[in-house]
Amino acid sequence: MLTGRVSQRGDTVQVSAELTKVDDGTQLWGEQFTRPSTDLIALQQQLSTDIAEKLRSRLTGTEMKQVMQMGTQDPDAYALYLKGRYYWNKRTGADLKMAEDDLQQAVAKDPNYARAYLALADVYSVWSDYGAEPSVVLPKGDAVAKKALSLDPSLAHAHSILGTSLVEYYRKFAEGEVEEKKAIELDPNDATAHQWYAEELGWLGRPKDAAAEIERAQELDPSSAIIAASKCEIKIDGRDFDGALEDCKKVAAQFPEFVRAHEFLSNAYFAKGMYPQAIEERKIMNRLTGDKDAGERTAAFEQGYRTGGFKTGLSRMLDVIKQQNKDGGMTSFETAALYAQLSENDQAFSRLNTAMQKHEPYIISVNTDYRFDALKSDPRFGELVRKLGLPPTK
Repeated sequence: MLTGRVSQRGDTVQVSAELTKVDDGTQLWGEQFTRPSTDLIALQQQLSTDIAEKLRSRLTGTEMKQVMQMGTQDPDAYALYLKGRYYWNKRTGADLKMAEDDLQQAVAKDPNYARAYLALADVYSVWSDYGAEPSVVLPKGDAVAKKALSLDPSLAHAHSILGTSLVEYYRKFAEGEVEEKKAIELDPNDATAHQWYAEELGWLGRPKDAAAEIERAQELDPSSAIIAASKCEIKIDGRDFDGALEDCKKVAAQFPEFVRAHEFLSNAYFAKGMYPQAIEERKIMNRLTGDKDAGERTAAFEQGYRTGGFKTGLSRMLDVIKQQNKDGGMTSFETAALYAQLSENDQAFSRLNTAMQKHEPYIISVNTDYRFDALKSDPRFGELVRKLGLPPTK
């Protein structure tokens, strides 16, 4: 296990690092470094070299190459890359915009920086989940991922991005799964690749496979907020509402400032019919994002719920959505779910057809999302599933 501490004082960076055997606590290597902040690239190279030398007998040739590969010699490009990754991990629309800006600057400073292109592709790959139009960002993600591969064919994660796009945007499920499996085969330690594959398996009705993949993702990156939150979402997709609620509470407590943790906890409360608790989590989300439209929707649902119950709350929320520009930023799929729960089937199918035409990623979860169960007796549901080309659930 590698542990370390980084601190900056003025223009000087101090790094201490230690490589330890986990089974008996033996220190294999330890060192302290003090360098000017302008020498971060050289410092990272030295750390990688020293650690790789200690592990030489345990690493394959390919793994050695990965450890030694730095990506850029431009410290400004590298700093922008790190900032971009930081904002990408926060997972809000505003933060993804900041990530895009930083990463575009990184590749402008070093047009051969393959890992910065890959990070930019990651931004575009997830952005449609946070308000961006899928038809705009997902093709951009494909193009940038291919650019990264052209610069460095060893970047396994690019195949995960391309596979995700094939599944979620183009709905080419078999081809997409081939790409995602290729990414994991080339780099079994890519936690995000396992996470994305797990999410799609959950949406497509393969809960056991999804559970195995998300467990592996969490083993590889136990400190990831988004992976922990995704584990909750997968349990909701698998109808394990009790397990989802238990896990989501832990994630929200561990990452109290992470918006998606509260979103999935709210979803778990909704699935359990615990509406007051769900409302409180939505309020936390709205506070964290500062989303005025979402705040108005939450307030409308709360008022309606307190006066007439769950369906009255949904109706009041829909009244507000109709008044908001472009459905208040909500996807057609999410609006369809509201109508489905109100048994307004015509409106639900209208929104679902729009979601299909717009290639909204979540449309592929329509078979597993419990909110659409009441639609399944309607002949239009089977026709929708056929048009989507969804594989049979397992």
